[in-house]
Amino acid sequence: MKKPVLYVESIPGDKKNLLFDFCYSAKMGALDVGIKVKHFENVSEIPGDPTNIVVGSVEVCSEWLVTHGYQVPKAIDLLLWQEFCYRELKPMLMSDFKQYALESVDDWTPVFIKPYQQIKAFTGFVVFDPRLISLFSYDFDGPILVQPEIDIVSEYRVYVNCQRIVDIKHYSGDPLVFPIPEQIKKCVDFSNRILDNHSFTLDFGVRSDGCTDLIEVNDGWAIGNYGLEPQQYYLFVRNRWLQMTGIRKRMELI
Repeated sequence: MKKPVLYVESIPGDKKNLLFDFCYSAKMGALDVGIKVKHFENVSEIPGDPTNIVVGSVEVCSEWLVTHGYQVPKAIDLLLWQEFCYRELKPMLMSDFKQYALESVDDWTPVFIKPYQQIKAFTGFVVFDPRLISLFSYDFDGPILVQPEIDIVSEYRVYVNCQRIVDIKHYSGDPLVFPIPEQIKKCVDFSNRILDNHSFTLDFGVRSDGCTDLIEVNDGWAIGNYGLEPQQYYLFVRNRWLQMTGIRKRMELI
């Protein structure tokens, strides 16, 4: 296989500077291992060669995949991990949820909502005021997951590359409150059994009562970097992307 080329998304009108911090991480990691890096403003600049790796927003990565005949991976279904989520996960259509919320506005209990089976349609948020749902969800009208608001005091992201935990990074809350290691190991083992993704992340929240709660499972492309060393991050996104374009067939940490 010829060497990949890494394409990283730049700021529109300013090709020298990159749009996301994780683009810088991927770039530095690629350069560390001798991989050529190119900046792009428009995804149409990137040839359809399956050895090309695209790092940027979900939208531009998806556009490149579709344009060149590759399949955009389906969103990972969090309901499959219900046993690791110590809270109810209720799928609903946004239209049904809005109707329910507005009918309950005078006796409203805050809940957390996020897109269901759609990648990053909007950022999940706690609904404190039902009248503001459309504002924060950008008028999204597809399926969502409705969850009770929980008291999380610390959050960590577990990076899994080729079925191995390569690092665990704290990204929110109290860094001295740690998740339960056994819970993480069980969840990683379960994930490796049901996913064939060469890389993915697991986000865990530690509640005020000490419970370790799985918050989210994310695919290993167009994914934020919460502290992986650049070379590790590049290999993480490289392995999943080249699997998606059909180049990588085996899980190898190379």
